[in-house]
Amino acid sequence: MNPLWLTNWAEISNSAALDWQKPEQSIFRIFLKVDLQLLLSHLTIEHRHVLESPLLSSSSLKKSKTQSILTAWIDNIKLLPPVLKLTKRGEITICDGNHRINAALSLKAHKIPLLISNNDLVRSKYELVKKLNLDLTNML
Repeated sequence: MNPLWLTNWAEISNSAALDWQKPEQSIFRIFLKVDLQLLLSHLTIEHRHVLESPLLSSSSLKKSKTQSILTAWIDNIKLLPPVLKLTKRGEITICDGNHRINAALSLKAHKIPLLISNNDLVRSKYELVKKLNLDLTNML
């Protein structure tokens, strides 16, 4: 089984996600194939430790939420990509989607899509693109 993601704006718009959960196309970009291990290497040690914990054993992640993500993927339901955020100190963090990343890691996924705000891209002077080796031709 592979993780299933909503990977274009039409899918996101037509998805069953609640409207308040849907990212706005004017604010975010979708990067389609982000190397998961490279992403993890740029997170804080604490954040990386939580995400890399064996599935369902991390005290910081709720079992039922990760299980529901895996169930959705078993049922062929695509989910929103995780949202990357740049902190005021310039650290990379995941502000939405920790359980989805944990579930993807448990399935040995190598690449995942990510949502990144235009503001964070500009604020980082596109350093995020360099750090994460983001493919600007594979972005929506």
